[in-house]
Amino acid sequence: MLNTDLSGSARVAERIREEFAQKIFDSPAGAFSSSISIGLVAFRDTETVHELITRADQALYRAKTEGRNRTVVG
Repeated sequence: MLNTDLSGSARVAERIREEFAQKIFDSPAGAFSSSISIGLVAFRDTETVHELITRADQALYRAKTEGRNRTVVG
């Protein structure tokens, strides 16, 4: 998120996660709910895009292994 520090980005990500978890979706098979896990990191001037994505993926993996439906800042 441009012009937002990591703390502010984490608050936004957490609001998105919470809102999504409260949604009820309709389908031909019936209503259902879902959840999301979010891995969040800040770009470092010294890293490549590949390194950034790797760190974000690691944070996402932590979110999933720690119980899913959560935001993890890496």
